[in-house]
Parts: sequence; structure tokens; C-alpha cells
Amino acid sequence: MPLIKGFNAAAVPISVRVVFADGTTARYIWKPETKMWTRIPGTARDNFNNIIPETVQDITGGGYREYVFGQGSSSDLTQFTARLTHMGVPVGTAGGTGNRVKIGCSSVNNGPPICEIMIY
Repeated sequence: MPLIKGFNAAAVPISVRVVFADGTTARYIWKPETKMWTRIPGTARDNFNNIIPETVQDITGGGYREYVFGQGSSSDLTQFTARLTHMGVPVGTAGGTGNRVKIGCSSVNNGPPICEIMIY
């Protein structure tokens, strides 16, 4: 018998934020009908809180998006540029000086994105 009349606990969605060992996060929702956890699209972030794009359209969000990497993040940067390359996105080097790195990605009219690595 339900604790509250008309309340169905099985119908209440449960979501959690999972933090992985490398600092990456994502949100998952429990689906009672399938008895499975499912990642919520668009919620994955790296340890610098950059969006982890799932589709080519996610890379720029329809315009321009920057991905900032702090000091000592060469493996994060390497993984991210590999992901862009795997998705067929060209990644160039704009240059600069400094000890921080960001990648700027842009697209025009939802066209194919172009990304540049910038050091500052």
C-alpha cells in the first residue's frame, strides 16, 4: 500500500551526478521501466567543466564555443583533440605564448566546425 494515496514511487525519476576518477562528470537517470541507468545527453563535462561534445553540432553549439584547459592538462588536451579528429573536425594551431591552452571552435549557419588551439 502506498504511503501517500495516489503516489507511485516507481514513477519518480532518480538522477545522479557521477564523478569519474579523472574528474569527468555526467548525469544519469534511473529508468524504472527498463531497470537501467541511462546517461542524460549533454551533461558530460571534463575535469575543467568543458562540455564533452557527443555530436559534431555539440562542438560549437551552433556558433562559437571555447574549451579551456589549465596547466598540466596535456592528457586532457590530447584526448579532446583526438575526439575532435575522430569526429572529422579539423584542429589547427593559432599559436600564442603562455602556460594555458584553450581550443576555440566555430561554425557558420550550423556548418562544419573548425577548431584552433590557442596558447595564452
